[in-house]
Amino acid sequence: LRVEHKLAEAEVYIRRALQIRPASVTARYQMASINLALGNLEEARRGLESVVRDAPGFIEAHAQLASVYYRLGRKEDGKRQRDLILKLTAEKRERELEAQRRKQESRP
Repeated sequence: LRVEHKLAEAEVYIRRALQIRPASVTARYQMASINLALGNLEEARRGLESVVRDAPGFIEAHAQLASVYYRLGRKEDGKRQRDLILKLTAEKRERELEAQRRKQESRP
């Protein structure tokens, strides 16, 4: 019950944030996460699909969306998300390595 109470309290704050900034990817992601925690899978799915559409590099949102798809029995959609997560993670790692190489090369 304590966890549910905290989620309900968080939901109030996130809804307020969404009233102020409805386009906020962060607030929409948090709302989808709350819906997921409450078991509102369809609401979570809609929210997460919106988030990844507007922020395609948001790996954590893709991971949650994959989880929702699997829980809804949408295995092919879940697999596509999983494959995309692997691709995005590899690209992120490559960017980090490249930045590290450039930093080392610029040292005297």
